[in-house]
Amino acid sequence: MPHTPAPWKVNESDFLVYVEGSEEDYCICSVQALRTNSIPSPEIAISNAHLIAAAPELLEALIELIPIIVVTFPQQQETWLANARAAIAKAKGKS
Repeated sequence: MPHTPAPWKVNESDFLVYVEGSEEDYCICSVQALRTNSIPSPEIAISNAHLIAAAPELLEALIELIPIIVVTFPQQQETWLANARAAIAKAKGKS
């Protein structure tokens, strides 16, 4: 499943925090920044938006690390590879 290519950036407004793609004015998602029962502070909403905006780079980095894990960490590779592959599958909508 393809996704909007990186870079993604965070754009804050009064009540929402937007995650935007590299195309100008292309909104990937918005995160509510008002204090509610589910969002205790605007700072958490902003942090969540930054985490979302980092997703393409995090996915790419994790994919690039898989061969390094196989070669460098033979003792831990089974668990680490399972976790990495599960995260990649989730990011690609396959879990």
